[in-house]
Amino acid sequence: MLSDIYKFLSTVKDKNKYAYFVLYKFFKVYFNIVYFIKYKLSRSKKVGVDKSSNIIVSLTSFPARIDKVWITIETLLEQTVLPKKIILWLAEEQFNDNKLIPESLMRLKERGLEIRFCKDLRAHKKYYYSMKQFPESIIITVDDDIIYPNDLIENLYNVHKKFPKEICCNWSHQIVFDENRNLKKYDDWHDGDGILINPRLDTIPIGYAGVLYPPQCLDNNVFNIEDILELVPLADDIWLKAMSLKNNTKVVRTKQKQVPFFGVIGTQKFGLFKINCAKNQNDKQIINIIKKYPDIFNFNNIFKED
Repeated sequence: MLSDIYKFLSTVKDKNKYAYFVLYKFFKVYFNIVYFIKYKLSRSKKVGVDKSSNIIVSLTSFPARIDKVWITIETLLEQTVLPKKIILWLAEEQFNDNKLIPESLMRLKERGLEIRFCKDLRAHKKYYYSMKQFPESIIITVDDDIIYPNDLIENLYNVHKKFPKEICCNWSHQIVFDENRNLKKYDDWHDGDGILINPRLDTIPIGYAGVLYPPQCLDNNVFNIEDILELVPLADDIWLKAMSLKNNTKVVRTKQKQVPFFGVIGTQKFGLFKINCAKNQNDKQIINIIKKYPDIFNFNNIFKED
């Protein structure tokens, strides 16, 4: 049902932006209420993973969101295509024992959720440890504050089967240069609508909507903790894009037009998005990368001949 609503909103958006805005707000509140009641009242025993799969869904969270992350994970346990694992990475520095994990989350372990503890890399925990421990698996990264449609994995995997070596995403921005071939500021990058649905180097996946990373799609330097903490401590999307460019891996979007997935109400105020955008942290961290790796976000590199 949720997938149908997203398709409906996408159609409305093209015809009447005001109606789209009103309907989007209405459905966001509606589904937050419906899913909260549904998951609170139900005690499903249905297992949401498939050991024969080669897909691992990986996410992280932090104390301010830990009481609500179960809603997102419930949507991941009800997918039409099941992953092999769903791993929630939590920082040892923030969660030093299971007593700090709410019961609403602990009970999902019976259905396949794995809760693992690690050193704190902030948002980079989302991908870092899963990619390092399961190098031959397909890794799908997601955020901890989104109500995902039940065909999230299916849509990403279908595109992956068509483009098995490329990174697949539901939402993206387009890297933009000025007339002098200088990189424009992050806020001037296009929102992705209108980007052709074919593999491109100038497409940057936006992690909140789900991104599929096939094995060996990123340069090995992606695991360089010193670079992560020094260059991009708050910008996992930008770091992953840089490492895909370094590996000459393109990105393909599942749909040309999409509407944002609904967030879990009461969680967005804690996100890194506001920090990175409001304080121009994205641009600062891109500059950090360019200083150390001048060829990565370079016009000639991104638009080179195949």
